[in-house]
Amino acid sequence: MRFLLGIIALLAATPAFATDWTVVTNVEDRAMVLADRDSVTREAGGTIKVRMLYVMRDDMENMAGLEMVNEFDCSARRYRRVSIRGIDADGALVREEAARPEWRDADPEAVSGTMLDFVCSGTISAAGTPRLGASTPAAMAEARRQLREKR
Repeated sequence: MRFLLGIIALLAATPAFATDWTVVTNVEDRAMVLADRDSVTREAGGTIKVRMLYVMRDDMENMAGLEMVNEFDCSARRYRRVSIRGIDADGALVREEAARPEWRDADPEAVSGTMLDFVCSGTISAAGTPRLGASTPAAMAEARRQLREKR
């Protein structure tokens, strides 16, 4: 019994994986890009890693979105995909994609440039940025609702 109580106490003291999804940008009326403010890490080389979510208005090949970890090199204005997975509306894995370890230039006229500017400007840490939820399914549901309202 003591062992069981010890395990319960240990689990209660372990922090849960937190998410704080905030809006980065809309891609016309087809998709919304979100960033998890709680996942931001500054790496030793000065780059920034952040978990992002590309939420599609309508399912595509049973996927409601793409969950990815991107790494941004702010000074060189480039990025790379550390991981990418297709997920359904509940956040469950539909398919795993190959990482793209090569650095790519962030196009200032495209979503990649908007993502880089959002992360590197410190906006991701700023109070007042629109937030969509503390769980991936809740954030996806709210993003999809907003996208569908815009039709």
